[in-house]
Amino acid sequence: MPKLALSTLRGGGQGYRWGRDATAVSHLHTNSNSNLNSHAASGAEGARARADEERALKKTLRREAKGVARALRRDGEFLAEVRAGERAGAAAAMAQERKRNRGQLEAQAAEQNAFVRAGGELRGGGAASAQKKRRKA
Repeated sequence: MPKLALSTLRGGGQGYRWGRDATAVSHLHTNSNSNLNSHAASGAEGARARADEERALKKTLRREAKGVARALRRDGEFLAEVRAGERAGAAAAMAQERKRNRGQLEAQAAEQNAFVRAGGELRGGGAASAQKKRRKA
């Protein structure tokens, strides 16, 4: 199978289109010159053979273009899956960290509330604790 010259690609990211000029066919790395020279040098038969050869090369070029586009599309899909997995892992780690921090804050708040209820003066306790002090006195 002939190798494809990527310099014939056009379109730059919006999909791949191949030029319709004759230079695209000349970029193929085949020994098509030897095949063309083996045909009759002139006449309708030689012209038909050259046209068939050119048609076959263009068909090969189109097939290669589709293969390249398919490979690039699959590569893009794979990279998107990898990135999505990385984002999901990072989001899970952040959620776990938030849950741990929230638990610590709730435990700290519960400890402070218990201390205030027991009559400690860590935070003044608001108006209710002042009323309790007056009642006790």
